[in-house]
Amino acid sequence: MSSLKSQQLAEACSALRGRSNTGYSAEIYLAPEDLVQSVEKINQAGYFIEDVSCLDIKEGFQLVYHFDHFEKHHRICLSVI
Repeated sequence: MSSLKSQQLAEACSALRGRSNTGYSAEIYLAPEDLVQSVEKINQAGYFIEDVSCLDIKEGFQLVYHFDHFEKHHRICLSVI
């Protein structure tokens, strides 16, 4: 794939990842060792876990955690590779 096509694809994908499409207030990529501390902070802020999924990608497995808030319309996505 040419570099121009790759750049166009990356820009198109980035445009689709906005809050209006995903509902995420935050999308965060973490190292595995930072997951527990991050989840504790999210829990203290009043969020609950919606679901956990696992993707088999070239670099290994990517775990994706979705959190939502009972009172606010905020969602958080944590991804760990």
